[in-house]
Amino acid sequence: MHKYPCKCQDMKWMVDHNTVFKHSDGRWMLTWVEFDKEKQKGINIDRFGVVVHYCMFCGNKIKNLEE
Repeated sequence: MHKYPCKCQDMKWMVDHNTVFKHSDGRWMLTWVEFDKEKQKGINIDRFGVVVHYCMFCGNKIKNLEE
Protein backbone atom coordinates (compact mmCIF):
# COMPACT_ATOMS: atom_id res chain seq x y z
CA MET A 1 0.00 0.00 0.00
CA HIS A 2 1.32 3.40 -1.00
CA LYS A 3 1.45 6.43 1.22
CA TYR A 4 0.22 9.55 -0.51
CA PRO A 5 0.74 13.19 0.47
CA CYS A 6 -2.80 13.90 -0.75
CA LYS A 7 -5.65 11.57 -1.68
CA CYS A 8 -6.68 13.46 -4.83
CA GLN A 9 -6.57 11.49 -8.08
CA ASP A 10 -3.80 13.57 -9.68
CA MET A 11 -1.45 13.24 -6.70
CA LYS A 12 -2.07 9.49 -6.46
CA TRP A 13 -1.20 9.15 -10.15
CA MET A 14 1.95 11.25 -9.75
CA VAL A 15 3.19 9.18 -6.77
CA ASP A 16 2.36 5.89 -8.52
CA HIS A 17 4.13 6.83 -11.78
CA ASN A 18 7.07 9.02 -10.68
CA THR A 19 9.72 9.17 -7.98
CA VAL A 20 9.73 12.92 -7.35
CA PHE A 21 7.82 12.78 -4.04
CA LYS A 22 9.56 11.34 -0.99
CA HIS A 23 8.35 10.92 2.58
CA SER A 24 11.21 11.51 5.00
CA ASP A 25 11.35 12.52 8.66
CA GLY A 26 7.59 13.08 8.81
CA ARG A 27 7.55 15.43 5.81
CA TRP A 28 6.66 15.11 2.14
CA MET A 29 9.27 16.52 -0.20
CA LEU A 30 9.41 17.23 -3.91
CA THR A 31 12.90 16.08 -4.93
CA TRP A 32 15.03 16.22 -8.06
CA VAL A 33 18.60 15.75 -9.28
CA GLU A 34 20.53 18.15 -11.50
CA PHE A 35 23.56 17.23 -13.58
CA ASP A 36 26.04 19.89 -14.71
CA LYS A 37 28.89 18.96 -17.03
CA GLU A 38 32.11 20.98 -16.84
CA LYS A 39 34.92 20.49 -19.34
CA GLN A 40 37.78 20.19 -16.87
CA LYS A 41 36.04 18.83 -13.77
CA GLY A 42 33.61 16.26 -15.18
CA ILE A 43 30.01 16.02 -14.06
CA ASN A 44 28.61 17.71 -10.94
CA ILE A 45 25.60 15.99 -9.37
CA ASP A 46 23.39 18.07 -7.08
CA ARG A 47 20.32 16.82 -5.20
CA PHE A 48 17.56 19.25 -4.28
CA GLY A 49 14.27 19.06 -2.44
CA VAL A 50 11.57 21.28 -1.01
CA VAL A 51 9.01 20.45 1.65
CA VAL A 52 5.47 20.38 0.26
CA HIS A 53 2.84 21.91 2.55
CA TYR A 54 -0.09 22.04 0.10
CA CYS A 55 -1.06 19.79 -2.80
CA MET A 56 -0.16 21.48 -6.07
CA PHE A 57 -3.10 19.76 -7.81
CA CYS A 58 -6.07 20.40 -5.49
CA GLY A 59 -4.69 22.85 -2.89
CA ASN A 60 -5.44 20.72 0.21
CA LYS A 61 -3.01 20.83 3.13
CA ILE A 62 -0.60 17.89 3.11
CA LYS A 63 -1.07 15.51 6.05
CA ASN A 64 1.67 13.86 8.16
CA LEU A 65 3.83 16.99 8.48
CA GLU A 66 5.85 17.58 11.60
CA GLU A 67 5.67 21.33 12.05
